[in-house]
Amino acid sequence: MIFTASYASAASLQKIVVQLEWKYQFQFAGFIMAKELGFYKELGLDVLLQEYTKHVDVADVVDGKIDYLVSNSLLLYNEDGLYDLTLLATYFQTSPLVFAVQPDILKVQDLKGKKIVINNSERTNSSLAVLLKHYAIDINNTTFIQPNYDMNDFIQKRVDAVAAFTSDELFELDKKGVDYNIIDPVDYGYTTTAINLFANYDKVINNPQEITNFLEATKKGWKYALNHIDEVTALIHEKYRPKKSLDALKYEANVTKKLMTESLYDIGEINSANLVASYEQLVKLGLFQKSIYDLHMLSLETYKETQHLYLSHDERKYLKQKKEITICVDPKWKPFEWIDENGEYKGMGADYFDAFISQVGIPYHLHKTQNWAQTLDSLKSGKCDLLPMVSITQPRKKFLSFTDAYYKMPYVVATTLDKPFIADISTQLDKKFAVIRDSAVIDYVKKLYPSIKFVKVSTVAQGISFVREKKVYGLINTTAVYIPTHV
Repeated sequence: MIFTASYASAASLQKIVVQLEWKYQFQFAGFIMAKELGFYKELGLDVLLQEYTKHVDVADVVDGKIDYLVSNSLLLYNEDGLYDLTLLATYFQTSPLVFAVQPDILKVQDLKGKKIVINNSERTNSSLAVLLKHYAIDINNTTFIQPNYDMNDFIQKRVDAVAAFTSDELFELDKKGVDYNIIDPVDYGYTTTAINLFANYDKVINNPQEITNFLEATKKGWKYALNHIDEVTALIHEKYRPKKSLDALKYEANVTKKLMTESLYDIGEINSANLVASYEQLVKLGLFQKSIYDLHMLSLETYKETQHLYLSHDERKYLKQKKEITICVDPKWKPFEWIDENGEYKGMGADYFDAFISQVGIPYHLHKTQNWAQTLDSLKSGKCDLLPMVSITQPRKKFLSFTDAYYKMPYVVATTLDKPFIADISTQLDKKFAVIRDSAVIDYVKKLYPSIKFVKVSTVAQGISFVREKKVYGLINTTAVYIPTHV
């Protein structure tokens, strides 16, 4: 068979590194054939398929050192929560990952205190990991051994159990007539998938076309592999895995076809309901805390279905480490923001901030102050992290970073009814005006009218009192300010 294709020049191809979670074999046939038949190159991708050696470092994918990771885990996490990775595709809708155990081991509880062959990834991020966690089987009471890519230690009974694929290692045991039992997580209520494709979240945001191209080419590779099993297994045996027998590869191919359940799922389709249920299950087991942001990043499907604030990897890492945001507000700036009699943050600023914080997925704490000057002092001294509602001034730029404006309001002058309407404040520069101490109005108005005379007050209420007592001609502040009737 001769294949012809028009490829982009080698110099223009985007280099891609894909980390596999095991040795080259049919479970990665879709990727292998997409590379061999030029499907990746047709879409501008130069793909390196990197087979498993001794360890897969998920951090390399999070940090962008590796572009894509093929994992047998549906969710990748550590004690701090989910990694900043997004599930792009699921190829095995049923996981073939089980424990092959010696005949005298009948249930998962019997594994405690035994010798188990399992790699680090499967021990920490897989259905087997969840099973071990549920039954408190860990490094404190059980011996875990890194795999050496053959089953001899198990056959010779030097180990008690081995993590195995029903499509792979069990073929060897059956062929040699070895007696064994199977402990399958499905029998204990832990269903999951395998051959899941991940990329870091930043790539999902910044390189959507690359991801689309990679998924399209890989899907074509899988279609070809599943429809040409004899040809593909021969190629893998000859070029990628000569030590694995052709019979073993064909057995694996036929099991793989069943695991992909093409009659129910499209190639690579993600079962979002199953994904979210698995996430909730891990949270319930106490493996990590639930985060609203996690639900957005879980997969391409959940990403497309939800609108969410985008944070960079460094920003998300900072928030995970920080765990809580402390805010300071103006305690008496109604209706914009204030602290009510119950000590709660209220007002327009509170509504905007609640909408923002709901997307960040991290709790916040209110550091209470008595007035705006104290609020700014608390921020400068590090007692709080941010101000939800604040105007930009040149002096504040020295110690604050600002977002784009989400609300704008003009300044007005409030005075007593016996005063004429002020059409032009430049005609009243011989008068005194009250302003809130450290407020943005001071910097703004002083730039326009350097000679204007200010009397600084702590609150709007105090400023209105000064107006009524004729200590000042008027109060300069924003338009929609609540004026207490009792002052």
